Amino acid sequence: MFFPILSALFVLTGLVHVMNAASVPNLGDTCTALDTCAVSGAICSAATTGGTLSCNCDTSKHLVQTTGGANTCECGTGYTGTVPTCLGKVGTTCALNADCLANGHCGSNLKCACYPTYTGASGAATCVALAIGGTCTATGRECSGLANSYCNTGVSAPVCACATIYPTSTSCTAKTCSNGATDCTGVDGNSQCTSGGTCECKTNYGIFSSGTKATCQPGVGATCTSSGGECGNLPGGYCNTATSTAVCACGVIYTAAATACTTKVCEPGSTTCSTLDANSECGKGYCVCKSGLTIGSDGKCKLLNGTPPESEAPAVAMSMFLTAAILLASRML
Repeated sequence: MFFPILSALFVLTGLVHVMNAASVPNLGDTCTALDTCAVSGAICSAATTGGTLSCNCDTSKHLVQTTGGANTCECGTGYTGTVPTCLGKVGTTCALNADCLANGHCGSNLKCACYPTYTGASGAATCVALAIGGTCTATGRECSGLANSYCNTGVSAPVCACATIYPTSTSCTAKTCSNGATDCTGVDGNSQCTSGGTCECKTNYGIFSSGTKATCQPGVGATCTSSGGECGNLPGGYCNTATSTAVCACGVIYTAAATACTTKVCEPGSTTCSTLDANSECGKGYCVCKSGLTIGSDGKCKLLNGTPPESEAPAVAMSMFLTAAILLASRML
């Protein structure tokens, strides 16, 4: 008697599962707020306020019904990705970096764009990594994704190229020094031969892919002087004379990584950059000094001649006035 009852229960359970499976709504089917639609990327919603609930592709995630009326959802025009995640193509409106395609960011114009180290035309669904020979600019950091490279501005059309001690044309692999240190120093006086038999920059020097020099330059930690310009080829760097021994360091809107200064990522319209330095802004997805400014002797953005920008001029003028007033008063006593 027990086994027939148990068998019946199994049969009923199976029927319930079948009925439940059959009741899962597809696109266009009516549904309730508790239903999970059968199609990935679809939600139970009403086409109009107060209208009948039915399964529809989630337009808030930029999903539309697949072309041809198939019972699936796909990313809408201007978007790419795998359902249910759709990301903006190059040129698509965005609000955050996360809204955009891989290796892309949300620009200050609130349009998706490729990071400087990648390239992609308007409407592109992928950002292609820049390679050796790719076009670059002196301050654009386009080559910063290519190890041991630099932007060669000594040619009519600047391109990313391999540094002197990393001469392989496409991979920028280290030059060997089987004959000793002169194999390295003979082409770059600030290099050395490693125990492994390859050339590298000497301590506290580096090849800066975001820079324009083919040879090893003073980097973070290298000694410097206030007026020597030793840190001038370290992008984002300056000579920090506030320490017991003056050394090259990174500006406040950069982060030190080995001998280089790396950029800080930011969102369009955020205060990430300006909180660190009032004269910086978010540009191309990372913090940069405002136009016409560069990292000054205090690690903050200044005019190219080292003077404060207009936003700081009133405070500087007041400071100078107070100093002059104090001096005058002391002479009158």
